Amino acid sequence: MDIFEKQNHLNNLKAAQKSFKTFSVVYSEISDLFEELIKKIEDKVSKDSIIFSDRSGVNTNKLKGQSLLSRKIFIANNTFNEFDIANLSGLMSKYIANNVPTLELFPGSGQFLPFSVSAEPFYIADRYLDICKDATKILNNDFYANRRLRKYEIPYNDMSSLPQESFGIVYCFNEFFFANEEYIIDISKQVYDLLYEGGKWIFNFLPNDQIWAQKANMEMSHSIIDYKLVIDQLIMMGFVLEDTQIRPLKSSYMVFSKGGSVKFRHKIGGGTAEIIDL
Repeated sequence: MDIFEKQNHLNNLKAAQKSFKTFSVVYSEISDLFEELIKKIEDKVSKDSIIFSDRSGVNTNKLKGQSLLSRKIFIANNTFNEFDIANLSGLMSKYIANNVPTLELFPGSGQFLPFSVSAEPFYIADRYLDICKDATKILNNDFYANRRLRKYEIPYNDMSSLPQESFGIVYCFNEFFFANEEYIIDISKQVYDLLYEGGKWIFNFLPNDQIWAQKANMEMSHSIIDYKLVIDQLIMMGFVLEDTQIRPLKSSYMVFSKGGSVKFRHKIGGGTAEIIDL
């Protein structure tokens, strides 16, 4: 059996075992046999899964080393389909508001900007400022592109120049499908410092325990992650997991909040009551 057949066989065995456990008194011996067989296949799958982790690590190194040109090529080759855009923009619609300072990290080709531009103030940031400038072209509106959006360059992913403890939402959809767990955790540490209490950290990912994601890793060079490990690590930082859902292809997501309650923010004359960026 290849890697995907083993994983599918393992999933089927677990489903069958669960069914038998419903009648555990009668089928206890059979359930034990299932447990033994599942353990053997899990061990084989675990050994095979090293290849997924290795490929994700290679992808992450490529991501970190991108020049401006290679980053532009990466973005052009990894635009989102309509299904993923609809799913993730629908998720964002629950959180975006005109009194919630919002930051999009790594805006890519700008496909999600039209769904977030009502946020005020609205920031975008990338390792290269030219990427931010290119992303805003999707708005086809000079006022929004050049006056409303605040563009930041964050070389080597250093976010110390961004306003600290000032954002109600930070989200990232264009980067983590090419990153490993370590990369996501490192970014999350900085995001924690950017959020005010109760602020949301929202990002998508590809799960390592789904066959469709494993195939994306092998056939499309996407990265897959141990999302349970990421959740545990972010909770240890002080994040609270509010929501997560697994769905293909780039639509799996996590929503975390920074511990504490959100402070009410007034609107004064069309702007936020406080200045968060000088």
